[in-house]
Amino acid sequence: MTWKTAQELNNDHFVLERSLNTPANFKAIAQVKGNGTTRLPSNYQFLDPQAKGRLAYYRLVQVDTDGKTEPSRAIAVDNRTLRPLNAFPNPVSAQLTIELPDRDLSSVHLRVLNTIGQIVHEDKAYAPVNGNVQLQMGNLPVGVYRVVITHPTEKYGLTIIKK
Repeated sequence: MTWKTAQELNNDHFVLERSLNTPANFKAIAQVKGNGTTRLPSNYQFLDPQAKGRLAYYRLVQVDTDGKTEPSRAIAVDNRTLRPLNAFPNPVSAQLTIELPDRDLSSVHLRVLNTIGQIVHEDKAYAPVNGNVQLQMGNLPVGVYRVVITHPTEKYGLTIIKK
């Protein structure tokens, strides 16, 4: 999960909450220190290894230094339907190499999504070379991304961290 604040006032920390399979019964899974008071944007991230292969709902609770809380809206992340892929390096700073299980594919639909599900990169007819996808990540901001690769009979996915 990644999130960004435009500015902060007395922000002590964030509590990341998760609920599996239903947007109810949220439980705290992480606490991330805030930046107190700042007029500058701040970026935050947390990787949830328990969400692999599951439908997970997340929300943030921002906690002020005086204990006042403000919950965010919940978002859904569906990790159930995608077959896993191998990729390296992960975390990545510039180029990511993704190994496809079927090395004979001539064309795939490639999408990179941010944590709110927006497509930040798409190639509807990517031609793998020797069963590998070379994905340039250097232009994307630091954060967590979901790579989804589809062709007529399969759908693959993996989560990557851009450093």
